[in-house]
Amino acid sequence: MTRVVSLTRNAVERDTRVLKVASSIARLGHESLVIEGVPSELDPAGLDFELRPLFPHLAGGEDAGPPDPSPGEGPAGVSEGNRARIRAALPAVGRGLIEAAYVFASAVRENRRLIRSLPPADAYYLHSALHYPAARTRARRSGAKLIFDAHDANWALDTESDAGAMHPLTLRLLKRADRICALGCDGFITVGASLADLFEEHVGRRPLVVRNCHDFRLDRTSPTDVRRAAGLGDDVFLLVMTGAPKPGDTVAETFAALESLPGDVHLALVGPGQGERRRAVADRGLAGRVHLLDPVPPTEVASFIRTADAAPILYQALSPAYLVSLPNRFFHAVAAGLPVLYPDLPDVKELCERYGLGIEIDPTSPESIAGAVRRLYDDEQLRGRCAARVRAAQAELSWEREEATLAALLGEPATVREPSG
Repeated sequence: MTRVVSLTRNAVERDTRVLKVASSIARLGHESLVIEGVPSELDPAGLDFELRPLFPHLAGGEDAGPPDPSPGEGPAGVSEGNRARIRAALPAVGRGLIEAAYVFASAVRENRRLIRSLPPADAYYLHSALHYPAARTRARRSGAKLIFDAHDANWALDTESDAGAMHPLTLRLLKRADRICALGCDGFITVGASLADLFEEHVGRRPLVVRNCHDFRLDRTSPTDVRRAAGLGDDVFLLVMTGAPKPGDTVAETFAALESLPGDVHLALVGPGQGERRRAVADRGLAGRVHLLDPVPPTEVASFIRTADAAPILYQALSPAYLVSLPNRFFHAVAAGLPVLYPDLPDVKELCERYGLGIEIDPTSPESIAGAVRRLYDDEQLRGRCAARVRAAQAELSWEREEATLAALLGEPATVREPSG
């Protein structure tokens, strides 16, 4: 048995890919340990891997001394709240310098901590390129293998169209970090074919693809479901979408679509950070038809949303980073057996057309969204056929099939490569 240590800057409960990878590593016969930058509230007794916080004092640990500043949130190490304060306080040039310095300082702090505390392992599995320096330092001493799992390409965001994007200087820093990590690691994987194309073009190495499909083996039955949580009966036509709000979401367009649809068509949005949506719902007078629900544990999502009628994927391609996305909310819909209303994102569209999973929409057009919903609403047989095709595709679109690539990757000999530049 070998020991594999996974490193993530986020809480495991907020990143289902980290959870699935760590569970797969254990299932494949390895000792699996995850070190997370933000402490989770997961019950360790319910996990098949060991979970440790990078900063134990933040999780109620026994580290002596006063707490350090909180580690950065998200893939860049800068929370949205901190970015907003930086933007408000400084002109554009200063913002870029401060934000990039914050990302760099946060990464340095985490790497210093990791170099001191990172346990020995046969392989280090990186969910962020910003942890590469510490992992590489330890790997060079021990001959451990390095694997980089690139969840996205934040450096490909369009700062003009995406109000949530970081400053171009920060994006260049992230791109540089991804390139060094991708070229220096033994194994390099990502979540979709289009994203692999983007990395090959801009980073100089093509990653293997391990899609972020649902792992049915980790599922637990939710104590409630989306209909009951929203206070709805079976006679209501219910749309559901999971996930936190993102700049590429077209939820506002869907609110407009609802206004032209029958009154018994409802929408449930399941996830954290819904303050802005709540205000928009109130302004439009849709409080009785749009239901903003708290997130549920990642192992209960499929069970929770299964009683809905369909799942719209409300995403538009604001930038190359969005265009190549294969979002978790798509795989949640498939796992729940729901017909999908899908946008023209290459990887999503290819899978939906190959398996016949639903109806294509223009997510920026309320008329297009309303038209697709109306087709499913009016035609119960169409709805049933789509749902049956989704259920038939679940075996193909499952983490269990993707796991084979991970198994092969972990079985290769350790040969840490030096990055070429």
